[in-house]
Amino acid sequence: MNNYNVPVEGGEILVRCLVPVVENKDETFPVFVYIHGGGMCVGGVELDDYPLRCWCVRNKLSVVIVDYR
Repeated sequence: MNNYNVPVEGGEILVRCLVPVVENKDETFPVFVYIHGGGMCVGGVELDDYPLRCWCVRNKLSVVIVDYR
């Protein structure tokens, strides 16, 4: 897991990147960008972290979780 603060106009947005752990370090994965719903009042990086980690491992996907502004 890696967290990044991405600069945007008016501040920063938290982005978390999840990558499955594998033996072959040269292996590549498709990337799934997750922008959660919830009407800007429900959801977020921490709330969505566990189910997306499971999805990442089961499906061998890199997952990028984008938080709200």
